[in-house]
Amino acid sequence: MGAALPIAAIAMTAASSIMGGIQQAGNLRAEAKQDAENGRLSLKSGEQEAMDTLREARFQQGGAAAQMASSGLLFGGSVSTVLADSARSAELDIDRIREKAAGEANNYYASAAQKRKGAKNAILGGIFNAVASTVQGASGLQNQGKVMAQARAERSSTLGAAG
Repeated sequence: MGAALPIAAIAMTAASSIMGGIQQAGNLRAEAKQDAENGRLSLKSGEQEAMDTLREARFQQGGAAAQMASSGLLFGGSVSTVLADSARSAELDIDRIREKAAGEANNYYASAAQKRKGAKNAILGGIFNAVASTVQGASGLQNQGKVMAQARAERSSTLGAAG
């Protein structure tokens, strides 16, 4: 009965290490899921901003073309150059917006991957800690048993010599 309590304590310590690792892994997986969703939303937001920029550029080009036409300018030469430059500028803005969104999304995805890896490591760490505490506890029990056996031997030799 005396050995049952230390063994139960060792088992509880090991179980606690494993449960801690599982809990930490669950938290990291939830964070990874959120990071992946943030990456997806970043791409979606960037694409929406790109489409808004394109729509605005087309609206401005249409307004400029209508204004030039109403003032009697013919399309050609410098007028078409101005409109083409405006279109190129809008395309560059759209490319910049998409690159920025992709960069943000990649950062989120990298963070999510790192957290998923951390979740695996947390479980392994919990298992290793459990094994280490079990080995340490068993070693302590073994040493305690040796000390008790030594004390019994000394007691019996002392009692045997006295009797």
